Amino acid sequence: FKVLVGLPQTYLNIVQRWDDGLITDVLAFLRQNWTMAVYYDKAQDFIVNLRAKFRKQRDIQMLSEYILEHVQAENVDCIDESRRKRYGVEVTAETQQMVQLEL
Repeated sequence: FKVLVGLPQTYLNIVQRWDDGLITDVLAFLRQNWTMAVYYDKAQDFIVNLRAKFRKQRDIQMLSEYILEHVQAENVDCIDESRRKRYGVEVTAETQQMVQLEL
């Protein structure tokens, strides 16, 4: 679990999920199969690489601006599941493919 030290709590959205009752056992949550990607030694390099590429993607820039505007306007501390789904539809197929090719 050392890799989690220093990451913002929003990285896995644990606090919001805990508050919503979606997580009742943090250790069990952190041991789920999908979390293995977070613990992978090259995960941080992957994220840095994607962020650099995303800066060039206009849809991601627009989406970031949109999310920031709405989060500030609605005084939201974190983005819940419904907001993630609503924002996610704004990503183009080209950007989705770029992410998939990086995997």
